[in-house]
Amino acid sequence: MHYDALVIGGGVVGASVAYHLVRGGARTLLIDRDDAGRATSAGAGILAPETSSRSSDAWFAFAVPAVDYYPTLINDLAADGAGDTGYAVCGQLEVAVSEDEVEPYAEARQIIFARQQQRGTPAPEDLHEVSSAEARQLFPPLADVRGALFYRHAARVDGRLLAAALRQAAVTRGLEVRAASVERLAVQNDTVTGAVVDGTTITADAVAIAGGAWSAAFGAQLGVHIPVEPQRGQIIHLDLP
Repeated sequence: MHYDALVIGGGVVGASVAYHLVRGGARTLLIDRDDAGRATSAGAGILAPETSSRSSDAWFAFAVPAVDYYPTLINDLAADGAGDTGYAVCGQLEVAVSEDEVEPYAEARQIIFARQQQRGTPAPEDLHEVSSAEARQLFPPLADVRGALFYRHAARVDGRLLAAALRQAAVTRGLEVRAASVERLAVQNDTVTGAVVDGTTITADAVAIAGGAWSAAFGAQLGVHIPVEPQRGQIIHLDLP
């Protein structure tokens, strides 16, 4: 079987690639083994690059327009009859609570406001420092804080819901999905021509690797380093009356 495009991995990145491919008219196959613990299922879904201080300028320049695209994407998915994505503009507080958080907060604050001043956006009324009392007013369970800034337009999304919505909308537009594991890439004359799945070679004009932390194996086959690796984080969900 031959396709215009083959997407390996059905997390939020792979589902998005597949959705946009079929929207563009490409005959596309998505192969996904739905691994437990993938980032799509575990990520917090925070959409606020303007408050990121740990990322490179190149990432920042990419992330801002990517997040700006979300309202268009959500509207397109709704028009395609996709399900809920969990997308919402909810605002974000960045805080320093304990003494050991004061210095990292000050460093982050400097980077965030320097970017804001350089770009002339977000507007000061949308991204600014708030007092401890104002922070508690925004989020009542919060203790007294030593520093806080608030970004009004920060948004969030549920990765699992978004990936499912992207896949559903893509299938409606003709995407084919196979629950399987890709054994290896098919390569001829130094060109990737498809993938081997369950002993069968599936060919395609283009192959997108969206395997997240599992992508390194494909990079090794091609002799390139794919700089994606696992990262551990902790998320606490609070149910408040």
